[in-house]
Amino acid sequence: MAIGLKQGAIPGASDGNKIVLNEIVTSTYALATPSAGTTTIDLGAIANSNVSQEPSKTEKKSEDGEVQKVSNSFTRKTTAVLMQEDADLLNWMAHTVKTKRYIEFAYRGYINSLYQWIVKFVEVTPQFNSQRSGDSSNLNYESTGVKMTVAQTITSTSLASISALLTLTGFPTAAITIALADQQAIVEV
Repeated sequence: MAIGLKQGAIPGASDGNKIVLNEIVTSTYALATPSAGTTTIDLGAIANSNVSQEPSKTEKKSEDGEVQKVSNSFTRKTTAVLMQEDADLLNWMAHTVKTKRYIEFAYRGYINSLYQWIVKFVEVTPQFNSQRSGDSSNLNYESTGVKMTVAQTITSTSLASISALLTLTGFPTAAITIALADQQAIVEV
């Protein structure tokens, strides 16, 4: 099974943004050796997507009703509707992602004359749905950011390897550091 960009597998597609994943070693966050279609995956064009950081706020009040402490936690999610629906991708979405973690590069577009990518470590939700209702796309993708315990740097060598392997235009190739406090990086190249 090889997951890769397959133009013929996109019902009625003409354009879309992009999600690129590279498998990581779960215990160390080190990138697995890039290999197109196995450890390094271009999910192809996407019909629509949402990359979010959702807050959850907890207020601790004293007996007099005054807020004494506020705690925030955050959930980082990516959701998308993939346009490609071949058997390799369906099997990957339903089964292969179980128990694996990835570094996710979500391309947000060419903004202010720069290519914008949001980068974070994720677990992909194992799922698939395939229904035919005309020319619409309906393969849902969802990932949830996983908490790092130390800052992580993705080397320029690894990034250049992914870019060359998948022939990506506007992909970051300079080293990226994801700060512990941020848990994700927004990169423009």
